Amino acid sequence: MRPLLVSAMHAEEFKAEVSQILRQTWDAARFWVIYERREDRQDPEGTDIRNAAFRLTRGYSGVIVVTLSLLGKRDSANDLELVFVCFEQDFHRRNFRVRYEGKPLPNQD
Repeated sequence: MRPLLVSAMHAEEFKAEVSQILRQTWDAARFWVIYERREDRQDPEGTDIRNAAFRLTRGYSGVIVVTLSLLGKRDSANDLELVFVCFEQDFHRRNFRVRYEGKPLPNQD
C-alpha cells in the first residue's frame, strides 16, 4: 500500500481514500488487532509498534500493517495515531498478540 498524504485533500476525498484502503485490507485480512497510541499514556511510538509488527509477523502469510496518523496543527494533544495489524488467519492474530503484548485473545468461536 502507499502512503496517503492529505494536507491538501478535501474531507470527502479523504474519507473515500481511507474507506477504500480499509475495505481492501478487510477483504484481504479479516482478523485485526488495533492499537491507539496516545502520548498521555506514554504508549510506545507508532514506529516502534509498526517495527514490532513487521518483526513478529515475518513468518506469517498475508499480514497487513496500516497506520493512520491525524496530527494536530497546534500541539500533539489532539493527535490520533492508530496502528492496524491485520491477519488472514485468526491464530496468527492470536499468536501475535501473545508475542507482542503477552496477552492471549479470547477465542471468537
